[in-house]
Amino acid sequence: MPKSVLIKKETIEESLKSKVTKETKHLEPIKSFSKENNIPLSIIEYSEVLNNLPEIHENEADLWYCLEGEVEFICGREIVNNEIVNGIIYLVKE
Repeated sequence: MPKSVLIKKETIEESLKSKVTKETKHLEPIKSFSKENNIPLSIIEYSEVLNNLPEIHENEADLWYCLEGEVEFICGREIVNNEIVNGIIYLVKE
């Protein structure tokens, strides 16, 4: 994996223009860009997410940005919503 990679603003903006659907999906062109450059990055669209089971990550961290609505994050059995700043929360693997 490269130490750093440039992701142009236009690439992210293009990803965010995709049509909203009810399915969970990895947005293009970020999905292909990440695969081609071997970097662990994705923009995932979740809509109509209600009471779903928690995700367990053993080898990676998460950076979340909530565009609208409300979210609740639990990390290590502890609610960590107080760590959300301007809609962004970064959950690191300890």
